[in-house]
Amino acid sequence: TGLSHEAIERLRNPPHSCVSLDDDRALKLAIRLYIDLNHADHDYEKARKAFNEYHGDEDSQLPSLNQVKNIVAELTGIEEMKHDMCINTCVGFTGPLAGNDECSEC
Repeated sequence: TGLSHEAIERLRNPPHSCVSLDDDRALKLAIRLYIDLNHADHDYEKARKAFNEYHGDEDSQLPSLNQVKNIVAELTGIEEMKHDMCINTCVGFTGPLAGNDECSEC
């Protein structure tokens, strides 16, 4: 399926209670940035660095990109799945096209 064992387990057994992030404003901000940024892998780390430099306090530091991805996966049951494919979604680079890095369609 492409999903980890942990993700399948979370989907089969979702939490039955609401999660509140009101007590952890830095984590709430980190998740908001991760979800809202269009290029999260690149932009999140830049925003995190600027935030952490501005807020030198250890208690209000934002988690790393990997940490926030894991937190989002734990809270939602959703985790990242990567597929090598044309940026325009013309062709997936799998099977006989697995070695390709350019689209033959567009």
